[in-house]
Amino acid sequence: MQIVKPIIILAIFCLARRLELTCGETFITHKQCGGRFGHQLLVYMKAKAVSFLTKKPYLHQQFKHSDHLALDTEQALASRKFDRIISVKKIHDIKNYPGSTLYTVSLGTHVNPFKLPESYRDMMKQLVKPKEAITGIPIPPDSISIAIHVRMGDCRPGRTIWGVKCHEEKLYIELVRKFMPF
Repeated sequence: MQIVKPIIILAIFCLARRLELTCGETFITHKQCGGRFGHQLLVYMKAKAVSFLTKKPYLHQQFKHSDHLALDTEQALASRKFDRIISVKKIHDIKNYPGSTLYTVSLGTHVNPFKLPESYRDMMKQLVKPKEAITGIPIPPDSISIAIHVRMGDCRPGRTIWGVKCHEEKLYIELVRKFMPF
């Protein structure tokens, strides 16, 4: 009888531990979209929104330039193994399955991270800020400053992407020259 008690206690402990593992390993992450930094950041914010709303932990996957932001210190996805990986279209897609589940959030997931409570927005402000302070370019007080955003990545002259016409570099150079007399 003395040997049976510890074995029963050990069996109960192992069973409880197994139930905890099978019901409790559900994580949220973002799907790498391969886009520019802004797209990657938006998908990250959507994944954090899903994690916030479902109270499921988020596992971070690095994307280009994310190592410069505070969010890079989050728990990493690394090389974990999951019983299932499920793509999330809506929050209601998240269910409690036995075993470990990784839910991936993409750009097409229907969640608006900009319409969440202030506590979420405050959290995001802390995570999306730079790790190190950014110093600006000194601007002389007696001059006019003009900034021109040139996006040449996948935009080739003559093409239209998302309703925006792509221009040649000489257009931007002409714009700068027009403002030079000021």
